[in-house]
Amino acid sequence: MTDLKTEIQEIIEETKEVSELFYQQKDSEGYGKLSLVIDKISGIIEKLFLSKVQSGVPDFDQRKLLETLGEAMKAMADRDSVLLGDILQYDLLEQFVQIHDQL
Repeated sequence: MTDLKTEIQEIIEETKEVSELFYQQKDSEGYGKLSLVIDKISGIIEKLFLSKVQSGVPDFDQRKLLETLGEAMKAMADRDSVLLGDILQYDLLEQFVQIHDQL
């Protein structure tokens, strides 16, 4: 679990950076970094689901997490970087912080 906790902490920091790039209207740089973060988020989500199935820990709202990711994908498709920044900063980060604290 320690490795997973470390990975989640890294994602929290990287997501903050991406969100800040969008708020600074550095969209091309933000999208470039976001593509790297998305790969890491995908890997972490897979590990979280496996961990939850195997041990019941951490206890997180899978549906809420998937809905948040869906909202982020829609904002990306709409090229709405401000909304995407908000989703990353206030929704996704909050969920990852809660999961991190449970580990």
